[in-house]
Amino acid sequence: MDDRAELRRLTEVLTGPESSPGQWFAASAALYELFLRISGFNEKEEAFRRDVQMPSGKALGPVWAAFCLKDAIRTRIFLRGILKALEAARHRFPGTPIHVLYAGCGPFATLMLPLVPLLKENSAVFTLLDVWPENVQSVKRLIDAFQAESFVREIAVADAVRYRIDPNGRAHVLVMELLQAGLSKEPQVAALANLAPQLLPGGIVLPERIRVNAGLLHPGKDMRRMTDPDWAGQDVFRLLEPGFTLTADPDDWQSFLRGEERIIHLPANRDPAYNRLCLFTALQVYENECVETWESALTQPLLLKNLEEPPQATGIALRYECGVAPGFRFRLL
Repeated sequence: MDDRAELRRLTEVLTGPESSPGQWFAASAALYELFLRISGFNEKEEAFRRDVQMPSGKALGPVWAAFCLKDAIRTRIFLRGILKALEAARHRFPGTPIHVLYAGCGPFATLMLPLVPLLKENSAVFTLLDVWPENVQSVKRLIDAFQAESFVREIAVADAVRYRIDPNGRAHVLVMELLQAGLSKEPQVAALANLAPQLLPGGIVLPERIRVNAGLLHPGKDMRRMTDPDWAGQDVFRLLEPGFTLTADPDDWQSFLRGEERIIHLPANRDPAYNRLCLFTALQVYENECVETWESALTQPLLLKNLEEPPQATGIALRYECGVAPGFRFRLL
């Protein structure tokens, strides 16, 4: 089987409705090895393991950006969501190729290249951005190898927080995955605030909704969840309201930029065994394509504090802070 046929086969496994989780993980690992071989990307280069500190957050080192492909559920859900978003965009913007702006493409353009075998010629064109020149060079080699030049409008070394879209070629769809659990460290918020207003009216942003809630985790139940394959227990954690929602709606992302503080009350009669205060992240990539808690590195609970027993705090004040080290800040009440 040649490389283009293999790319199609693996993509169909990753996105197909009948494939199993085991097949998703095998396909994502095989796709990683395929891209690694063809691109010549050096995953052993020590310099590629260092993150770059940008004014609005960290840019992952190329090795870690490449490894994101192996996060199988994350990769599957994003690819399926993008396919659905492209179909929706064709109905909104008929008669023209759909222009997709893909910010943070990494060395493998994980959220673009696997889709190429499934796309019709002249149906979509991508602009790809990354702050690492080495990532851009790796993607160019893959584009050449898979003869995907007709699907590429531009590949640029650029910071998504500052990039300006050509006013004569505004995008229909924005794809960004510049985030970690709890919207920490990476500049998803700042990049969204820069790029979303530059889309065409009616444009689509993916992920379309990121939800972050404080919550209380039961460590005993969590340990059993991880170690006992036969345990079907529920109620491992309990979310607290109000939460924070990030979408392309300016009211949402502007509230993050302003650092609006929200008061979250702890239940007066809470079970003291739920003693780990965490942030819980959930992604709605597009429509019903979602990544839930624990399904991905993006949705692992982020520990804020172990609460005292007996509990002293009655609540927390939570706000988001942008800048060099973006993320949520909290104080106990």
